[in-house]
Amino acid sequence: MPPHDHQLWHDPGDSARKDISAFAKIYLAKDPVDSRKQAHGLLVIVTESLGLQPFDGKCLFVFANRSKTSIRLLYWVMTGFALWSKVLEKDKFICPTVSDDCKVSIGPKDLRWLLQGADLTKINIHKPLTFEEIHQVEPRRVLLFIASSKQVS
Repeated sequence: MPPHDHQLWHDPGDSARKDISAFAKIYLAKDPVDSRKQAHGLLVIVTESLGLQPFDGKCLFVFANRSKTSIRLLYWVMTGFALWSKVLEKDKFICPTVSDDCKVSIGPKDLRWLLQGADLTKINIHKPLTFEEIHQVEPRRVLLFIASSKQVS
């Protein structure tokens, strides 16, 4: 059985390969790109279309082709750019759509789900709540939770 994508991605002995969770910001480009583009062609998209600086080693840039069968990941590693590709033999990647901006910011968990074929627009996770008080009501010992107006994001 082959390892999961994030396991293939990480090799502690190779500084060019990073675990997805090592990136503070992950940007998914809205517009499709030609999957033949190499690092320098994708850099032009990062700077001109996305308006971002590619030399931050904590940023990962994600690009999909028009047919959504290929994804390319680009990031800076100390002395140069690393480029990673995944091409599907069957099925398509389901990328979230963005209405106004040319990019969408996603988290490491979202990227893992995307690489595994999940539809990020249909994943609905409950937002954690915070409570300020707990009251015990006698005689049935019912606990009442008083919710704060804040939700943890």
